Amino acid sequence: MSERPSYPKPAASAQEALEPVTLRDLINRSPEPITFEQQPRPEYYLSRLFEPTELVRCVAGNLAVTKTVRELWRTLAQYPSVCPSPMLNRRTEQPTHRRYMILRFQQSLSLDKQARRLGGMAGQQCPLTCVAFDGRSVLEGWYYCKDATRAEQAAFFDRSQTLSSDISAWQQSALARMPDGLRLTHTKEAFCKLKSVGIKEVLGLDGLVLSFSKRQVVFYFNPDAASFADRAGNNGDLPTVPGKGRSV
Repeated sequence: MSERPSYPKPAASAQEALEPVTLRDLINRSPEPITFEQQPRPEYYLSRLFEPTELVRCVAGNLAVTKTVRELWRTLAQYPSVCPSPMLNRRTEQPTHRRYMILRFQQSLSLDKQARRLGGMAGQQCPLTCVAFDGRSVLEGWYYCKDATRAEQAAFFDRSQTLSSDISAWQQSALARMPDGLRLTHTKEAFCKLKSVGIKEVLGLDGLVLSFSKRQVVFYFNPDAASFADRAGNNGDLPTVPGKGRSV
């Protein structure tokens, strides 16, 4: 088995074989219940996706910083992008290893069709850990793959290619959207995408607030999929997030 993807062409048969999962289904299946908080809380999500002492690279436009989750705790909302794997040191853009593989699909697809592909890619070797909206038109799936071999990661990515995933996501240093972070600019497209799948009714909201036009909403979260040793103890020295830290 090769340690590099073969980049197969999209296959209609692969798409037809998927379980008919919608975004609403994905939200309802989230192991950690998805609730709405008015204020974004990316610090909560990152503190469950990384160890507090690991170096994380966060990016906002031309500005990039590499610090620990603890050091970045109250400033994470300023950065719309993050590398989904811990950094070697503060001076490099090279991760120590691939912690999460990020999958995303064409923005022309509806959110339900994207959710169907993301849900269909979940598996034992690379379990689905988080699904975040990019604040515009695309869902991003975080798949925990540290325990998978390089060959298994390549096979997993090739399977996603048959569903037309973004080819650039194979790069280990490729950035992802900060879960529950904010885009730098507003976009009306987000309102249309979210309204089309009835997100207001799903979350029990009175309306789609202005922040949704750039909010990188989390729609699915399963932090236990990441097999860290003694996770609760390692994260215990981080500040407490009000409201149990759950946010959408």
